[in-house]
Amino acid sequence: MKFYKFLGLIFVIVFLVSCKNIKPNAGKTPNNMGGKTYKIDLVPITPESTNYCRKDDRGFIMLFQNSGGLKSPEIEGRIIFEGNIPITFIIPEIPEKIGDTNGSTEVIVQIPNGCFNPDCWFTIQWLSRSSIKGVCIG
Repeated sequence: MKFYKFLGLIFVIVFLVSCKNIKPNAGKTPNNMGGKTYKIDLVPITPESTNYCRKDDRGFIMLFQNSGGLKSPEIEGRIIFEGNIPITFIIPEIPEKIGDTNGSTEVIVQIPNGCFNPDCWFTIQWLSRSSIKGVCIG
């Protein structure tokens, strides 16, 4: 009987040791894997500006960039145009920074009717970042 208990103990130890590295990235956040991170930012119209109002006949345009060394996952965000309900949007995967070039992508949402009365104020949020507020002059 002692032999079977000993054999069972050996089996459990071998099993635990062999399963130790089944998920080598367990415990690491997707934003910090292997020392690399992704960093998603909303890009202003000009580098020295704090204006984020980009619009054309397609709608309101948000330009997001990734200045990190790891491709970003899909990220959900939302924009609230003053006096309207929040609009949820998806920021698709953004490639990692290569050399001096940041990966980037545009996200376009429709501007609600009546937003320009006379100006259109908005708040943009994604991840756990503080919100960015701005205005499009009517």
